Amino acid sequence: MTRIGVQDRLVPGATLSEKYEAARRFGFDALELSERPAFDEARAAIRARIPVTAIAGGYRGWLIDPDPESIAAARADIAELLDLAGELGTGIVVVPIWGRTRNLPGIATGRTRSEDEALFLEGLGPLAERAERSGARIFIEPLNR
Repeated sequence: MTRIGVQDRLVPGATLSEKYEAARRFGFDALELSERPAFDEARAAIRARIPVTAIAGGYRGWLIDPDPESIAAARADIAELLDLAGELGTGIVVVPIWGRTRNLPGIATGRTRSEDEALFLEGLGPLAERAERSGARIFIEPLNR
């Protein structure tokens, strides 16, 4: 069965339950968790049987960030969120990097396309193993192509 979800930050409500009720009124079937505060409530959402289509965001940095510390933070945060995604029976949306492109001057990563691809795959390998262990999925969103 296909479920259509909306990001939690796009619907009114102070709690996930309130946001879910608003989403239902607007014709959506589920929520997509997008911010850290929502993750804190996620286990309560499981108990309340609020359907979650995906986790989208909530991690620091990017897998091909220009800053090595940001890459490490992204890898650690995504790994942690994969465990939560497994508990929720869903996956996490992973964007290699956001807000950077080779098509405009001054906002590239400083690496070649091949180097970025290799770095992305290097980080994705252990995350894919973590996803498999936790029962989660990784949804790659190809932004900035």
